[in-house]
Amino acid sequence: MPTDFSFSLGNYLGGDSRTAQRIPDDFGPRQPMRGFEETYHNIIDYIVRITHRIWEECNVEYILDTYSDQSHVYDDYGLQLGNQKIVSDTHHTTGAFSNIELIADEVIWAGNDAIGFHTSHRTLIRGTNDGESNYGPATNRNIDILVIANCVALENEIFLEHVLYNTSSMLQQLGLDLNEVAQRLAASPPSGWTRNAQTWERLRQATRPETPICI
Repeated sequence: MPTDFSFSLGNYLGGDSRTAQRIPDDFGPRQPMRGFEETYHNIIDYIVRITHRIWEECNVEYILDTYSDQSHVYDDYGLQLGNQKIVSDTHHTTGAFSNIELIADEVIWAGNDAIGFHTSHRTLIRGTNDGESNYGPATNRNIDILVIANCVALENEIFLEHVLYNTSSMLQQLGLDLNEVAQRLAASPPSGWTRNAQTWERLRQATRPETPICI
């Protein structure tokens, strides 16, 4: 990431991320983006606009163009393989929060278009739980939580992601009991829940690999 912050979220938005225009009229200076869609000027622009398009413009199937077929996404439920699973999970979330907003709070990055871009995207998630979810029926309560997604993208496709949600805060804001929800999910885990010893060990190794798995 350039030390002059020429390719930074603050420069991209032209102000504080929480008060600035969400998608600027000027997408900023161009940097080499071989294999990416021509519309994206730089890696900050790519991350901010694909997130907005997928979630707030409700173009969930655009995930198929921006996540690889063999993508590895590590989330609250473990390892999710392939972009079809991400499409399904995103439809589930937008069904539970029809007015969901994902507000970019910060993006830092490394890499280039030859070896891939590694981004860390801190986001504010806001919305009203007006639909059924894995946690139960609609509560009609609002949420305001943080999420951090660390992604590696090459030629317009994210192929590796580690994403961490503040799920406990979300459940509390929904008025749910954390212990009850945890026990219920453990007793009847949803699709994607990792349970065998081999999978757990792979997850542990992902956080302390002998050799880097990203860039």
